[in-house]
Amino acid sequence: MTSVCESVLISIRALLKKARPVIYKQAQIDKFLKRPDNSLRAVLVYGSNEGLMAEHVKNFTKAICDDVNDPFRVAYLNGADVNADPGILFGEYGSQSLMGGRRVIVVRDADNNLTKNLKSLFETTKSDALLIISSGSLNKKSSLVKLGEDSEDMAVIPCYEDRDEDIYGAARTKFVEGGYTIGNEALQILCARLSNDRKSSMGEIDKLMTYMGDRKNITTEDVVAIISDNSA
Repeated sequence: MTSVCESVLISIRALLKKARPVIYKQAQIDKFLKRPDNSLRAVLVYGSNEGLMAEHVKNFTKAICDDVNDPFRVAYLNGADVNADPGILFGEYGSQSLMGGRRVIVVRDADNNLTKNLKSLFETTKSDALLIISSGSLNKKSSLVKLGEDSEDMAVIPCYEDRDEDIYGAARTKFVEGGYTIGNEALQILCARLSNDRKSSMGEIDKLMTYMGDRKNITTEDVVAIISDNSA
């Protein structure tokens, strides 16, 4: 009887473990950023929205290490370099921080050539480091994306064109972080003129902030004077 009960408990635990969302929505992203889960070994962000991908890479890195340029805890690698010499990735992933704390390894511009090496890395190397992989060339049928979706300890975040609510939320967050205030009418006009690419939108908002100088209250007139219509 005891063995049967133990088997049932093991099965339940396995099902609960697999219930963890692999394709992360905003709620799961926010939860991790507030309280990073050490059981998550890797994050894959991919898609055509370069600005959104860069934002996710930065936010996940900062969730582990406040200083994204800390040479002891954050390492940046290029996908082509890793393909040419996988030992670079294995070495960084297996290294410990001399200053203590969890490390982050970011692999930019990755492609499907990383899939085989990533499988081997997770099978042979133990580490508490968080591996963040970004790619603008992958799609949902890519082997690297499939690997992430089949892994219990890897998160997958597709990054495609921003929806209207995404543009609105990102713009408001940007202004709050910069200490700016903006009325609803001015914000609506601004968002209507921004594009669906996060990188382009943030560039336009930066241009508006530069135009404002020491002024912190953004008006409709300011938006109309500086932001051209990029919605097309």
